[in-house]
Amino acid sequence: MISGLSDEQLLTGAAHGDQEYWTLLYRRHQGRIYRFAFHMSGSHSIAEEATQETFLTLLRQIGRYVPAKGTVAAYLLGIARYKVLRLLEQEPGHEELPALDPAAPVNPEEDLARGFQQEQLRRAIVALPDIYREALVLCELEGIDYAEAAAALGCPLGTIKSRVSRAKQLLLDRLAPAGTPQKGCLA
Repeated sequence: MISGLSDEQLLTGAAHGDQEYWTLLYRRHQGRIYRFAFHMSGSHSIAEEATQETFLTLLRQIGRYVPAKGTVAAYLLGIARYKVLRLLEQEPGHEELPALDPAAPVNPEEDLARGFQQEQLRRAIVALPDIYREALVLCELEGIDYAEAAAALGCPLGTIKSRVSRAKQLLLDRLAPAGTPQKGCLA
């Protein structure tokens, strides 16, 4: 059964033209790539396009993956990062409203307050400089460890740690009520 194979084994099988290997590799990573792209852009359409382009790029350049440089997941996130940044340059003023969940219980006051807070946080994350946003999204929102994030972004481990810390401080500063002094970082 191929579901127990590693990403590297699936990539090798896909490189040899096995559609089943390719499909499983796509299914394993599509959700993470989409979430990363959405958190980076704040746009469902950009996230969808970046996800598609990431896997098309992998398919065209399947032989470029080097296991010694990091995991397949980190490689895919590196491709996705480039795609999102390119798409954002093409549509710098793109603004998209969050989708509504029709199955969610209805409490208009709580929903409004929660939605406002979530939207403020989403906008604050999207407004971060790219280098801080991508580190924060990978490590805090996607739960990727610092080493894998470093491989995906092509920078040292210590740089990732400092970027995440700086991103948290920038978010605290941006989200704090006016006149409130902020110390420390987000937990």
